[in-house]
Parts: sequence; C-alpha cells; structure tokens
Amino acid sequence: MTTPTSGLSRRALFGIGGSTLLVASAATAWRWRTSRVEASPRGRTDGPIPYADHEGWMVSLAEKRALQARSADSPGAAR
Repeated sequence: MTTPTSGLSRRALFGIGGSTLLVASAATAWRWRTSRVEASPRGRTDGPIPYADHEGWMVSLAEKRALQARSADSPGAAR
C-alpha cells in the first residue's frame, strides 16, 4: 500500500519557502534604503563640491573666495 503524496517534494517546498523569504527580505531592505535616502537632509541631487588649490591647501571655491577677500583687506599681512 502506498501513501498519497501532496505532489511536491520536501526539497521543492524548502526551495519555495527559501525563495519567498529571500524576496520578502530584499523588498524590506529596498523599502528601508529608499526611505532613508528620502529622509536624509542631503539627497542624491547634490553633486560633488568643487575644490581649488589655495597656496598648497585644497579648499572649496567659497572658502577660497573668502580667503582671497580677507587677504585683500589686509595688504600688509605676510602670505
């Protein structure tokens, strides 16, 4: 006498269960990642900050302008 089978083997059931778990965790991670990016004060639309050389120092363009303005204010200062 044979026992009736459900049509799927244990290996197939574990494969389906594992795949479902993988898809669910990937979807959760994707939602978590996109919600963090949207909540961040600085989104991905910001580009890299342009830098310039100022007497051997790498400074942003705004800092370089401020340093040049300060050095122009005091003409007797040594550089």
